[in-house]
Formats: sequence, C-alpha cells, structure tokens
Amino acid sequence: MSFYTLRIISKPKRSKVFVVLLCNMSTPELLSKVLVVAAVQATLGCLELSSRLFLSKFVTTQRDVDIFINEIHGYMIMGSVWAITTTIVMYQMHEVEGAIINIIVQLLAMAWIIHRKYSVVKDNVEKYNLSTPSIF
Repeated sequence: MSFYTLRIISKPKRSKVFVVLLCNMSTPELLSKVLVVAAVQATLGCLELSSRLFLSKFVTTQRDVDIFINEIHGYMIMGSVWAITTTIVMYQMHEVEGAIINIIVQLLAMAWIIHRKYSVVKDNVEKYNLSTPSIF
C-alpha cells in the first residue's frame, strides 16, 4: 500500500493537495473489508452503551465492585489474546507495518474500554461510599 501526493493547480496562486491511496485490491474485496469494519464499529457502540448503562444502574454494593474488577481482569486476558492473534494476522497480511499499527490500535482500544468502564464504576463507588480495588 503506498501513499502518493497529487498536486493539482486550480488557479495560478492557489493549489489543492490530495492524498491518493493506491492498493492492489478489487472493489468487492475492499467493500467487504469496509463492511466488516463497519459491523465491528456498530457492535462496539452497542456494547459500550448497554454496558455503561448496566454498570451505572447495578453496581451498588462492594460485592458488585469486586465482581467488576474480576471481570476487568478477565477482559484484559481475552483482549490480550485477541490483540496478539490479530497482530499475527496483520503481520502475515501487511508485514511489520501492519503488525505495528494493529498492536498500537488494539492497545489503545483496550485502554479506552477499560477506562470508560472503570470511570462509571468509580462514580458509583463515590456515590455509595464503597472501596475501589486496583485494576492491576
């Protein structure tokens, strides 16, 4: 995959710069990858909204907080397995560049998910005067 800069002069003193992404992929293949990514995005949105609502309404006791922390630990394990597996796949498809980009994106996504869930529980901990064990 290569990036090329294309300069088109529209007027003598002005120019527009476009970045053109060229790849050796057929239109149906590209469309199928885009649809898969869009489906994952929709899934993430639904999970984020429903789980935040659940956490804000039902984490009200110390036992609930402890269960949440245990579930975060489980997610860290499963998220790490997913990140490693997809990094191997991306390495096979796009070599080192694909692997590096994938692992960075996966780690950022995991950190964002953990932060968002933990912030909701932390609000409930303060609201109900509970103690918060460390995630790590």
